[in-house]
Amino acid sequence: GGLFVAVGREWKPLWGWRAALRYNRNKGRNVPECEQRATWSWNNLGLFADATFDLTDALHRKLRTAPARFNLKLFAGLGAAYTFNLPQGEVLSYIYPYTTASSVQAGLRAGFTAQWRLSHRWRLGMELSHTFFTDGFNGVKGGCGVDTRTNLKAGVAYVFAPKVRKE
Repeated sequence: GGLFVAVGREWKPLWGWRAALRYNRNKGRNVPECEQRATWSWNNLGLFADATFDLTDALHRKLRTAPARFNLKLFAGLGAAYTFNLPQGEVLSYIYPYTTASSVQAGLRAGFTAQWRLSHRWRLGMELSHTFFTDGFNGVKGGCGVDTRTNLKAGVAYVFAPKVRKE
C-alpha cells in the first residue's frame, strides 16, 4: 500500500514534467527461499523528478481528433528513496551482508500512467513503473549493483489546476 502525490506541468503540447512524492509500505524477500522463507516489511519515502510524454495527445494531433476521455503518458525520471523500519532482531540473510539501518538510495525509474477522465477535475488512474535503486534498498546486498522493483498503483486523482487548451 501507499500514497502518491504529484505536481507537474506540460510545457509543450506533448512534453511535460512532474515531481512525485510517494510513500510505500513494502513486503518482500531479497534472498533465495531456501535460505530464508520469511518475507519482511519496510517503509520508504521517495521523491522523483520525471519527464513525461503524452502518447494520447500525440495520436490525437496526428489523426486531428478531439481530446479523448482516456489519456496515456510515458515517463522517466531520477530521484531517491529513504528506506526505514527494516525488521530489527530478525535474520534477513545468512549468506549475503545486509544492514537494517535507515538509508537514502538513489534511483532511476520509467513507466506509464493511464487515466480515465470522469469529470473536469476527477480521474480514475493507474500507474505502472519499474525502478532501479542502488543495491541495499531493502537491507540485503545480493551481489548485484542494483536493486529493482515494479510498482502498480491504482486510484482516484483530483486535478487542482486543469489543463487549459489553446485554440
